[in-house]
Amino acid sequence: MTSGFVPDDKIRQIAEAYALDCLDFARDHFHIKLDWSDASVQHIESMLERFHAEYASAKPSEETLGNFMKLFGSYVGEVFRRNHGATWGMITLASSSFPGMKANNDGATFWPWGRVQNRITNGADDNVWHYYQILVADHGGNAAAVSPAPAPESPPKASWWQWSAVRIVLLVAVLGCMAFLVVAPTLAIPAATSPSRRVVREQPSPSGARLATVVEVSGGGAAGYRYEVVVLRRRGSTQDVEVAARLYGVTLRWLDDDRLEVAYGSGSPGREAVDGVSIRYHPNPR
Repeated sequence: MTSGFVPDDKIRQIAEAYALDCLDFARDHFHIKLDWSDASVQHIESMLERFHAEYASAKPSEETLGNFMKLFGSYVGEVFRRNHGATWGMITLASSSFPGMKANNDGATFWPWGRVQNRITNGADDNVWHYYQILVADHGGNAAAVSPAPAPESPPKASWWQWSAVRIVLLVAVLGCMAFLVVAPTLAIPAATSPSRRVVREQPSPSGARLATVVEVSGGGAAGYRYEVVVLRRRGSTQDVEVAARLYGVTLRWLDDDRLEVAYGSGSPGREAVDGVSIRYHPNPR
């Protein structure tokens, strides 16, 4: 598989213009003030949750979905670029080319437009806030702390599809032509790939009777995802029992053979008792 990245100033202009429109859209329709901070990406996630909840009934056109994909994805990308450094351009992966970004710190490529599209269509499994936290931790360089954003006011009751006429006047003014706007929605986003699993750490209980394991799951093709799963296994068994999934920044500590403490940076707690083991969860934000 071949891959590459070419900076593209037109994509940068489009992304910057969409990101500015995102500020207006969030303010006018959700009463949210976006401020280009890392924490503000939490507000993007809260809006996308509303979009996903009404996606099936709204049945938006591909054009409408593409507009919102670029609107929110451009803001996420611009927040990373402004705070941690990155370049907009075209990513080539195998035989596909699509808009994305390259992190200044380590050269990693990522594609926030695709992630937003998956969040709208697939739901919480493609959580954009978790995605952004991982981008900062792995590729942000300065690894700035991501502090919680203030809770927004309640969103309006009208369905989001009624707002589908997203403003593109600013884009036309910036680009001076419509050609790229016609092409942009049709640029291919590669399909998701099968997830891969990697053991991150293993923690035996004090007597060695049980083994707790943190497994990293990653994949997602163009949109990309990564999360951690905690599993338990009895000594001598080959059967893993899943305790918790979709956690981030997991550490494990056995209190004794029957009590396990799971600390995590973000995500949601899982099962509280598995195979005779009591499990306690302890949020431990970055």
